[in-house]
Amino acid sequence: MFKKIEEVEKRFDDLERKLQDPTISPNDIRIFSKEHADLRELVETYRQYSQGRVDLEASKDLLNDADPDMRSVAKE
Repeated sequence: MFKKIEEVEKRFDDLERKLQDPTISPNDIRIFSKEHADLRELVETYRQYSQGRVDLEASKDLLNDADPDMRSVAKE
């Protein structure tokens, strides 16, 4: 499932690059902008989820830290 979402994220990034191209036609701007807007919510949610996983792993690592203050911060 995440592989498919990662592909959507790549498409989203590709659309952003295309929309920044100064030679893009007005018709392409309209088409790419619509697709970009349609993908935005999914991509933003996936990015938040991914960052949450990274943060969780970092907190788990801190739970095993030798410093008791760091372990206390991680528990919070």
